[in-house]
Amino acid sequence: MRAHLPEEREILIIQIQEQLNELKQLSRVDSHAIEGWEISVAGNNQPPGNPPKSGWKRIGAGTHWGDGQPDWTAWFRCKTQVPKRLVQSGSFVSLHLGIAREGLISINGKPFHGISENHKTFRITEASHLKKPLRIEVEAYTEAVQHPAPKYYGKFECAEFIRVDEAIDSLCWDLQVALDVLKTHDRKSTTFQRLLEVLASAMVRLQPYPEDLSVLRSLCRKTARWLKNELKQFPANPDDG
Repeated sequence: MRAHLPEEREILIIQIQEQLNELKQLSRVDSHAIEGWEISVAGNNQPPGNPPKSGWKRIGAGTHWGDGQPDWTAWFRCKTQVPKRLVQSGSFVSLHLGIAREGLISINGKPFHGISENHKTFRITEASHLKKPLRIEVEAYTEAVQHPAPKYYGKFECAEFIRVDEAIDSLCWDLQVALDVLKTHDRKSTTFQRLLEVLASAMVRLQPYPEDLSVLRSLCRKTARWLKNELKQFPANPDDG
């Protein structure tokens, strides 16, 4: 699949990204909402500290917090457990917390991961976290002062465990990395055109996405092997001259 005009190439890149985003959603084969959250607002300009002992109130998804102030700190906590139905061979479990743009997650009293605006989903790799009750605590912060349109409040968007299919997710990662690399190359280079053709061909192999998960998984494995062989043909230091 060759795109000759610059406009055609840009349209094709957008189409590939849209199809890839759809595939990423299909990799999420099951989910479980985490409920029973509590919040305790600590105030603004607070240094990192320990969870407060008082002032806890129930909070649910869709709630704004932070009292409309910049650099506001709040603590969130809940007790939960990963449902057994999410722990299956060929899949992994991720924790998704849409609580704040910035924060620090602790699980059972130990630091687990930081939250950033573009990183709110985290793979659970410790086996004990998949089997035992979890005490999740989050030290979260509202946005700092921004101009000209500041957004000072925080928002509790969602909290959930997600079962992700490994084969589909692995292909998504490979395709996204290749697409990101593609965007760094000169649009007029041979490498850019060749890589764009490979990515477009990969998506053609997958379309339309099968509704049956086992069929989609098998197709993703085959496409991943094909993609790996195609990418091996690219030199380590391509000449774009």
